[in-house]
Amino acid sequence: MDRDPPTPASRPLRPEAGAALAWSRPRLRAEHGPSLDDRILAVEARLIAREHALGEQWQHAVERVRVAMRPRRLMAPLIGIGVAAFVVWWLLRGRGTRGAATIAHAAHAAMPPLAGSAVDLPWAPLLAFVWPLLPQRWRTRVSPATAATVLGVGVPLVERLLAARAHPALETAEQVDLARYAGTWYEVARLAQAHEACDGQPTSHYRFTGDGLQLQQRCVSRDGAERVAQGVAQPLPGSGNAKLRFSVWPQWLRWLPLAWTQHWILYVDEGYDMALVGHPNRLSLRVLSRRPRMNPAQLEALLRVAAERGFATDRVQVVQPA
Repeated sequence: MDRDPPTPASRPLRPEAGAALAWSRPRLRAEHGPSLDDRILAVEARLIAREHALGEQWQHAVERVRVAMRPRRLMAPLIGIGVAAFVVWWLLRGRGTRGAATIAHAAHAAMPPLAGSAVDLPWAPLLAFVWPLLPQRWRTRVSPATAATVLGVGVPLVERLLAARAHPALETAEQVDLARYAGTWYEVARLAQAHEACDGQPTSHYRFTGDGLQLQQRCVSRDGAERVAQGVAQPLPGSGNAKLRFSVWPQWLRWLPLAWTQHWILYVDEGYDMALVGHPNRLSLRVLSRRPRMNPAQLEALLRVAAERGFATDRVQVVQPA
């Protein structure tokens, strides 16, 4: 029986024909572009890659912030900011009295007199030579700009603040018995600086310790609150106990020169009932009495002594009760 010839659909493909068909499909895709599925897959791949990149950038930023916020790394910047803010405040706090001259004096008002020292500090510029001697791992943690700023600005500022201030000679009492000077003193008049916050009549109580005095100061601030400060007073060698330096700063900070101020006894009577105390820069003056009030004639006599020694007694404020 005769069979019909096979149709093209049912006819099996020869191997060479299958190869030709497979070769024609990519060619067809190249001619008409990628299919819709291929384009969707490519867009999804790009979105996933971008999401991964953003996630990695976010994790890197969070890690950098975490490292930067560690207390050990924040210690040095916070200390630097605190010291800079304190220096600026210290230099500007006397602006309200005598302008630029007062600022210069106020910056050195808390300096202790350095016996036998020169006005300048020749060792301060030598700090610049310490930088190359530091370990390499320390120097790599500090940027060159920061190091240049510290050496170019910080060292001269420290040199200026720590230098002993030269003032005209100020005559003091020849000899002071600290044991007799101890006790309670009332402030009856003062030449104060603008930054001082005490109002009314301050009192000071000294306790003799053998080699110096312990101090307790009391006053009422301008807002009505009582202010109490504890400190120490130490006589300078060779001054006959007339030149004291005192500090109300915490003991662990008293190694700083700024923690001390000068307290020179210019006059004390034989009975240790009244005294005249001032600073060698002539910007601070106190008239002290064992009683809250002083005879006006005695007060005027003490102010004449202060005027002869260069104090601006025309700006003295009487604070004894009426």
